[in-house]
Amino acid sequence: MTISDELRSIVSIDIFKKGKKPEMFAGRPYYLDYEKTYLLVADAWKEKIGGIPQSSFLLAFYENQHDSVKEALLLRAIRPAKLPTDNDVIASMVEYYKDNLKTSGKENQLDDYTKYTFGFSGLECKVIGTFYKDTNEIVQFGGDVENFYSAHNYVVYKPTSEVLEQIVNFRDGAVVGNGSDVKIGKVRYSSSRRFQENQPDVNVYVNSQDFLGKRTALFGMTRTGKSNTVKKIIEATTDSSFQSIKLDDGTSDMISDAAENLEQFKEDGTPKYKVGQIIFDINGEYANANLQDEGTAIFEKYRILTTRYSVLEKKILKF
Repeated sequence: MTISDELRSIVSIDIFKKGKKPEMFAGRPYYLDYEKTYLLVADAWKEKIGGIPQSSFLLAFYENQHDSVKEALLLRAIRPAKLPTDNDVIASMVEYYKDNLKTSGKENQLDDYTKYTFGFSGLECKVIGTFYKDTNEIVQFGGDVENFYSAHNYVVYKPTSEVLEQIVNFRDGAVVGNGSDVKIGKVRYSSSRRFQENQPDVNVYVNSQDFLGKRTALFGMTRTGKSNTVKKIIEATTDSSFQSIKLDDGTSDMISDAAENLEQFKEDGTPKYKVGQIIFDINGEYANANLQDEGTAIFEKYRILTTRYSVLEKKILKF
């Protein structure tokens, strides 16, 4: 399957149909405002849906039998939240600990009601924005909340892999699947992968318009692939540059309309003109050969296009 075919399949997914699978039920809100929400979650629910990693996406769907509101709040899991009943639960736990009773494992000494009560907890989530259907039944996304209803009207689900793939690749006002789209990586919420290793990969695609002429920053822990991501962005930018309009003497292929000359991209998202890149490589990660993966350094992959400079004298040829 080509990248275009993969992206077309992503676009065809209806979040409002595929996103509300009963087996992916995550919890219910007990507080909601424009910026955050608190969810009631349970150990059994979290285990069933494959965990809720920090910073993972959740979808809160509005459900009311008397309304036809088609919207879903996009949430990001932030941190544990306190339940109104937590003080009573903690007091009960302390008493069990004092009596040296076993509270976990197969031989725990808790009664069924206490085990049930102890299994609930709170989760604070940030409200990222709203997915909704416009008058043409087309799914749109807004980076805020136009209105919110009573918390009990919402049900929260963890996105399946196919729904998550549409969320991370959703573009407002643009069609996913342009000729300049490049698969740059996959979603990984945490370094530990007890649950994730059994789930399908969720691919992430980028477009040259996401980077050209814009500021981009990469953050991550050590050994999580920041340098490799930069390399992928450089490669994607170079490949998109190959698709630009070929200019010879600067006159034959020039667009006649001056206004069109100011447009940086063609309709399919590829740049109109060739793209140059200046890379300040302080650590020499891209200008020097990679001893671990031979032939993968930027200057090796694009020898004809690359000119290297150094503030220090180099004895290596062509430097």
